[in-house]
Amino acid sequence: MQLKIFSKFRFLKMLVVALVCLFPGCKEGSQAVMWTVTWSPVTPYVAAGGYNNQVLIFDTETFRLQKVMPIGRGVLRMAWHPTEPLLAVAAEGPASRIINLKDYTFKQLPGINEGTRAIAWNRNGTVLASANYDENITFYSKQGDLIMEIDSASSKSFVAIDWHPYKDEIITTSDSVRIFNMQGEMLFRYAHRREDALMLCVQWHPSGAFYAVGDYGDFDFGYTPLLQYFDPEGLRIFSSSVSVAEYRNMSWSADGTLLATASDALRIWTKDGDLKFEQRSQAPLWGVDWSPDGHHIVTSDEHGKIKLWNDRAVFIQDLVY
Repeated sequence: MQLKIFSKFRFLKMLVVALVCLFPGCKEGSQAVMWTVTWSPVTPYVAAGGYNNQVLIFDTETFRLQKVMPIGRGVLRMAWHPTEPLLAVAAEGPASRIINLKDYTFKQLPGINEGTRAIAWNRNGTVLASANYDENITFYSKQGDLIMEIDSASSKSFVAIDWHPYKDEIITTSDSVRIFNMQGEMLFRYAHRREDALMLCVQWHPSGAFYAVGDYGDFDFGYTPLLQYFDPEGLRIFSSSVSVAEYRNMSWSADGTLLATASDALRIWTKDGDLKFEQRSQAPLWGVDWSPDGHHIVTSDEHGKIKLWNDRAVFIQDLVY
């Protein structure tokens, strides 16, 4: 696939558009955009956060609010540790941290100055990776200590990151898809489409055989947002232009059979790319995650709502805070 590099102006324009909800016009009543929501694989918690500058913890027995933790800055992405009650928080400015849910203490992550919205644990939770707005990639122990920092070979900010399911490699998105190893070597780089379109989310399939990418499109130029699957060599194996809004987030079910995507609707796709279920949302969806057992999905949206759905995209209830 031929590589096409963004102009700096074009990339900054799209990044500004993607971050436009910093401003009060993106608030519904007193509730700001809820950027992210994530379901713990090992503890009975769902965490949510956004421009309310807090992390909200709900228990998954009653789905009632259990704890509110002020962050002081916008919360843009979160990731649960795979085996322990640790929550990594990607936030604006220097506010990114790891929270221990046993006692609600936290360790602020060093080396992140401009903020990040790209954070992920490796498969066994020994390393946390953050690909940051200031164009560096930082790695941390589960205690939050800085292990190393690498030059990303990018002059653009990162907006998404994921670990390979069984290799010590990370995949990142910004103007291009990039894959790095733990030695800081860039193994792969390519553009995901001919048009300039910021990629907001990326996730490896649990098998490691391919990954999914969702982008913003470009509404000024009439570029439709795309959901695409690629193999490790960058060969496109599936593409859909069904969404009329950007793909903000995505989540594979634990068994890898289904992919849930957040855009103008909650959509549930098969691993072969078939659209299985779809439910339009009153407000654009920003966060999405599966329950560990694959029976439920939780979403967050532009109006600050957090919603629980079943595995057929049927709405069940709001999570009230």
